[in-house]
Amino acid sequence: MVYFSDASGQVRFWHCSSRKCLVLLNENRAQTMSLAFSGPPADKFVTVGADPKVFVYDVDTKKRVAELEAT
Repeated sequence: MVYFSDASGQVRFWHCSSRKCLVLLNENRAQTMSLAFSGPPADKFVTVGADPKVFVYDVDTKKRVAELEAT
């Protein structure tokens, strides 16, 4: 599986062999710049963008579990 974030504020999860997008997350931000996984175990992933927020997601459900912001 390939995980992809882009400048439109989307995060996509691609299945490599079938070349299909399995999950599409639309973040409420102008740009999503990077994605990283926790680990071990890799049970969370975070995204960061052009704003000062860090979004934390559950890997299994793909649901946002926290939103962090610099003060």
